Amino acid sequence: MLLTAVLATTLLFGAGQRAVASERELNRIDCRVNSGPCLKTAEGLSVAFDISPKPVKVMHDLIFTVTLIDNGKPVTDASVMIDLTMPGMYMGKNAVRLKRGQKGTYTGSGVIVRCPTGEKIWQASIVVRRVNRTSVVSYTFEVS
Repeated sequence: MLLTAVLATTLLFGAGQRAVASERELNRIDCRVNSGPCLKTAEGLSVAFDISPKPVKVMHDLIFTVTLIDNGKPVTDASVMIDLTMPGMYMGKNAVRLKRGQKGTYTGSGVIVRCPTGEKIWQASIVVRRVNRTSVVSYTFEVS
């Protein structure tokens, strides 16, 4: 009986903590990827991030697109990777390597896995490697 009470208390406390984290994470979303591409600038590098098809759903084949502009010119000499993580919870390694396209656009395919807790907030860290320069730009977004 005591073990059951301790277990129930632990589960309730843990669930309450996770709900609070979810609310905080919702406030940290800086990319409404279901509405279209998201744009950030770091060190003069403009990084547009998009996922299709929309709405973005877990456990579906997705196309990730990153467009890079440096000082008004398309970046065509980069190596680009996306590291997909879930804030506050380790979901395993999930990296998407992008292939160079035209006019500074890089694309790749991947899957966003389903979280067993039902959480839907993800972070995409775009890693852009160029000669003598690495830039990382992160986007926090919600999936369906």
